[in-house]
Amino acid sequence: AGFTEGGASNIVLWEITPATTGFSELGYTFSRPAIVKNTDGEWVVMFGNGYASASGHAVMYVVDAEDGGLLDTVTLESSAGGNGLSTIAPVDVNGDQVIDVVYAGDLRGNLWKLIPDPNATGDWISAFGAAPLFANGATQPITARPEVGLHPEGLPGLMVYFGTGKYFENGDNVAGLDVHRFYGTSIPCPGRR
Repeated sequence: AGFTEGGASNIVLWEITPATTGFSELGYTFSRPAIVKNTDGEWVVMFGNGYASASGHAVMYVVDAEDGGLLDTVTLESSAGGNGLSTIAPVDVNGDQVIDVVYAGDLRGNLWKLIPDPNATGDWISAFGAAPLFANGATQPITARPEVGLHPEGLPGLMVYFGTGKYFENGDNVAGLDVHRFYGTSIPCPGRR
């Protein structure tokens, strides 16, 4: 009964906007957040920054699930504008209910692999520094969440599946645009069968 606009302040735990300190790269948040247990054992919310942010960078945010406080910001691609991070795919590789790796695509056609920062518990870094796991070019944006599963032939490691394309701006439905693609790639995961 209290779930009304007038009762929002009694229900909503926290709110983040681009004006919130540390969130200037928050754009149009098409991406879905993931509520997960971080490597430090804390429950966090991870999400891509979305599209059309202040500087147009691809950024992953990690916030405290209870109060929305900023815990980590990972800028993956920071060259001049026109980018943004889509919905992330967090993965618990070893079944301990703690996230071990995160995959996400961006508007420039990059698929990123993020891993825990070995020098800062609870923080994240790109697995390959400034380079993505996969790059297919700026004309092939990755806007859908990657899917991750076991290898179909029972081999060790995981399969990461992702497609390209976007359908949220004027001109996205014009005939004669590039044909997009769907990819599947095998990712080795030591200790995982």
